[in-house]
Amino acid sequence: MVKKSVTIFCSASDLEQKYIDLAKDISHILCSKGYSVVFGASDKGTMKVVAEVFEENNKDVTGITFGHLEGVARKDITKLIVAASLDDRKQELLARGNFLLALPGGVGTLDELVYAIENIKHGLYNGKLLLFNFENFFDGIKLQLSHMANNGFVDQLILDKVIFVEDTDDFTKLIENF
Repeated sequence: MVKKSVTIFCSASDLEQKYIDLAKDISHILCSKGYSVVFGASDKGTMKVVAEVFEENNKDVTGITFGHLEGVARKDITKLIVAASLDDRKQELLARGNFLLALPGGVGTLDELVYAIENIKHGLYNGKLLLFNFENFFDGIKLQLSHMANNGFVDQLILDKVIFVEDTDDFTKLIENF
């Protein structure tokens, strides 16, 4: 059987409970579908929550950090990878997930999203990128991609591979096909 893994982009910040609950709900769904997780390795914020849920469900947890952030990395996980640089970290995150999932996050998540989209554009990443659009969190990115496409800057490949998911029911149905 092929091992299924998801790379999750999310936050290392302390957040409102609704974001913690979302991270837990999505992680439980993924665990129930047999996924392991790859994440940014932080032991804070929704990254910590994601790791905890996968660990509680006896799933593999792979954290990828780099030297600058190694001090805040979660230590007791299946595998901790310390990349040489931030760019190497992003490449490792993409290389290890059957698909990518973005939960609400900050500038680091935004950086990972743009990096993933650029890799999709050049055919360097062939999986899907799902943005969980909780409470319209990613509407600005959706609008920008649409604007870019309408003006010829983004082609159909990106629109086909970057998927905005609005709720857990749609998310559950969608990942059945991955």
